[in-house]
Amino acid sequence: MISSVIESIEEKLEMYFDSVYGGSAPKVVASQLMNQNNEFALETTEKQVIITLVNIEEETYGSVRDYTNKPLHVKLTILFSVLAEDDYIEALDFLSSVIQFFQANSTLDQDNTPQLHENIEKLDFSIVNSDLRDIGGLWGALGAKYLPSVIFTVRALTFTSEGLGIIGRI
Repeated sequence: MISSVIESIEEKLEMYFDSVYGGSAPKVVASQLMNQNNEFALETTEKQVIITLVNIEEETYGSVRDYTNKPLHVKLTILFSVLAEDDYIEALDFLSSVIQFFQANSTLDQDNTPQLHENIEKLDFSIVNSDLRDIGGLWGALGAKYLPSVIFTVRALTFTSEGLGIIGRI
């Protein structure tokens, strides 16, 4: 289910960039930033908006955690970074467009995102406020040099003990 969420975001963001920038739109790609050889995982000659899953957290409701086989609600933390090799200002413009997209589309659902997996009712996005120490730690953990970026959390996934079944909105 996580891969279908990322793919839906990738496709929707790609359509948005194509409509705004036309032929000069960056490529939107879901990828890790660094490969296992500590090399950049993508071709660096293209303008790119890179979508990277950086964390998965359990969302609990209430103060008591019940350890029975109740549904597991998770939120995803996703990094959107921009690579425009020779044009930092253009990279900042693309980053602004990512923020504008999620400001205008803070919820993706079956109505506005037909490519969303049929078992996902909706995805709710919110920006993550991070201080410089946290940002530095994240980029260090990723093993990459800093790129213009923004982090969003996505709430929507519920896993059940029957496998990767979705049981509706959390």
